[in-house]
Amino acid sequence: MSENISATRLNTLIDEPDQEFDVRAALFFQGKEYALLPSNLPFQIGRDETVCQLVVDSELASRNHCAIVMKDGQLGLLDTSTNGSVVKFGRADSIVVHRKFLPLAGQGCFKLGEKIDLNDPNLIMFKVTKVGVAS
Repeated sequence: MSENISATRLNTLIDEPDQEFDVRAALFFQGKEYALLPSNLPFQIGRDETVCQLVVDSELASRNHCAIVMKDGQLGLLDTSTNGSVVKFGRADSIVVHRKFLPLAGQGCFKLGEKIDLNDPNLIMFKVTKVGVAS
């Protein structure tokens, strides 16, 4: 009896301190676009307008709820909140992130502290088209 074995190869970037990353990503919130550039990372999201670049007026959002950061060569959401974040990639099921890092790729949306309702005005959309070492 022969078994078919399949494998997935993952190419991983080595994060060296002086490496520059080329990021093509943006957040969209209440009709406004926020470009995510290496120069403005970490990009803070939460209720506190004195430290956050994207302010969300919600009782379930922490003052400094989460950040978009570059970690190990990957752009992602780092949740530091009390209530967690819910992330949805395309048509996939939602993922709850609480005090962890989740890499972002492609496009999707996330919500601070509560489940995703696609009609919610506090839904944050994201689009990541390129992450890699700058040439």
